[in-house]
Amino acid sequence: MKKKVLSVLVCMSLLFGTSFWSSPLHAEEEPAEESVINEDEDVTEIVTEAQDDAHEGDSMLDFSGPVEIQIMDREGNITYVTEEESPVVEEISTFVGEGTSEKVVNFRSRKNGTVVSGLTYYTEYKTGKEEYLYGPSGADAAYLGESGGKVKFMISGTVGLVNANDVQVVNLARTNVSYYEVYQGWIYHHISNNLNSTNYSQLKVGQAPSYMKEGERYYSYDGHYFYRDYITMLKDYRNENRVHSMNPSQPYYNYYQYLPLRSKAAYSGAELNGIINERVTGSSKMRNLGESIINAQNTYGVNGLIVAGIAANESGWGTSWIAQNKNNLFGLKAYDSSPGESADTFRNPAHCVEEYANEWMSKGYLDPTDWRYYGGFLGNKGSGINVKYASDPYWGEKAASIAWNLDKNAKDRDRYTIGIKDTINTSHTELNVRNGSSVSSKALFTTKNHSNHAFVILGEENGFYRVQSDPVLTAKRDAIDSSTGKYNFDKMFLYASKDFIQIVHKGKGSEVSPKPDTGTNTLSSNTYTIDGSQKTITGIKKFPVKANDFSANIQAANAGKSTKTEAAKNGNIGTGSKVFVYDAGGKVVDTYQVVIYGDTNGDGIVNALDLLRTQKDILGVKKLSGLEKTAADSSRNGKVDSLDLLKIKKQIIGVKEINQ
Repeated sequence: MKKKVLSVLVCMSLLFGTSFWSSPLHAEEEPAEESVINEDEDVTEIVTEAQDDAHEGDSMLDFSGPVEIQIMDREGNITYVTEEESPVVEEISTFVGEGTSEKVVNFRSRKNGTVVSGLTYYTEYKTGKEEYLYGPSGADAAYLGESGGKVKFMISGTVGLVNANDVQVVNLARTNVSYYEVYQGWIYHHISNNLNSTNYSQLKVGQAPSYMKEGERYYSYDGHYFYRDYITMLKDYRNENRVHSMNPSQPYYNYYQYLPLRSKAAYSGAELNGIINERVTGSSKMRNLGESIINAQNTYGVNGLIVAGIAANESGWGTSWIAQNKNNLFGLKAYDSSPGESADTFRNPAHCVEEYANEWMSKGYLDPTDWRYYGGFLGNKGSGINVKYASDPYWGEKAASIAWNLDKNAKDRDRYTIGIKDTINTSHTELNVRNGSSVSSKALFTTKNHSNHAFVILGEENGFYRVQSDPVLTAKRDAIDSSTGKYNFDKMFLYASKDFIQIVHKGKGSEVSPKPDTGTNTLSSNTYTIDGSQKTITGIKKFPVKANDFSANIQAANAGKSTKTEAAKNGNIGTGSKVFVYDAGGKVVDTYQVVIYGDTNGDGIVNALDLLRTQKDILGVKKLSGLEKTAADSSRNGKVDSLDLLKIKKQIIGVKEINQ
């Protein structure tokens, strides 16, 4: 039986007086013991021996001592506060069912009112990956109901399942939740660390789009789709769409948070020196470090402005204890048991920067063969370096906020074109990244199945985007070279299919054409998932379904006035069935098509015929195309393979339904 390894990480912080690092739960973690998992086992039921030791049979790990919380202001200044108010919401709600709407999840308290001061572990919804976060760095999450006896929530770009005893589910009206606002043309994210307090971090996110105005509050737990109304947001999240957001077809992406580190800052070493020195004290270990950062960028291919942002966030602008005493600006090896003692010591700050760029980034987090790889960008708890680098759910956003403030003269921002795979965080395509612009080219790695994977887009060829390579490549560009961290920007590029990538930032002078704006969605549903960019309808979980029943659960929205459904010949709704949206004059303004995963022939049923058609495609006897091929890819890994056959077989014999 094929096996795979799950690494479980534990990262803790002991914070007193002067912090060891800025980001309360840094950072470069030490992997715990590994456990082998059978692919057929339910990952949510697997708990490693290392976890059992740490959790004592629970999904939570508390720290002793007072909790010191990092607060960042609009200008990127960092302070630390000790709570004056209890983070436990006074009225403790009992666990409630999925139908309740006006609730919020509090990660600062257990269900019984015990204060949480450490890590909370959860399982990512759909992927089954075991992850963790630090509640004092982000208290609130959207409450999505109950699934499998656990609380379902959304925070920092990820949807997860957490033991009901490990969190409070409380009345929304009694809390101070996180929100966004516009101030002087910029979006700021107010992050709640305590639902009883208004002492928020205020992170600069980027320039505000036209649909956001000063004086209003906006809500989002992914930072991409914004809502004026919190309850409307919850409804969309539960339906796994963003139909009623302010920007359903134009997701917003914080430029520095999603700019891959395989990019170059616009500043010279001397210029970055000047910018940093304006911000730091005379005793800061970041002082005069700009040239070292840019030298490391040019040698190891790691963006200097973003590295400066990480260093400032991790070391409190070069003032933390391990920065001052060990020249350690990134919290490297500052493990949970003894952060001051175990942290790496460097000859000087320049040595630390070089080691960080080479060993930790270029040969580590940016290398897809490394277990920590979730995409080579800052990201959040759903994707990017943040997933395994820090338990602070907003660590990536904090480093990006500092980059925005360092770039106060606007010399660097928006230079690159950025493309995103899976802009909604319940989509989990595993996309091949190839060394040529054809499906016959060699796939050097896949993006894995996390959503919101970011690429630097360099150009387009034959239906593929040419992208900057995350890993270091061999001279022939035919393999990943993990033996060196040295990087050549001109020679290290790869290709990914345009069909799976949406352009979200068009760089200055870029000749890359983004996908045409599809406008606002013209179709909505409280039952099914509507993808306005791909013009597809998925999420039909009980089939076969007849046209009348199907049509009763979809509605025309915005520009649409009415709809008409085209079923298969047998009267079922199946893969390829169309929904036409008409305006008031009877003109078709949009057409959507249904996808039922496993249903390759469009009859609305998954049976042995679909199994045979999928097998023929894999063997090359008769290839599927279009939506038929999309439907055959039941595992959503971007290809039709034996895993899809297994999923269809399990559906047919009733062992396990395909996730629609």
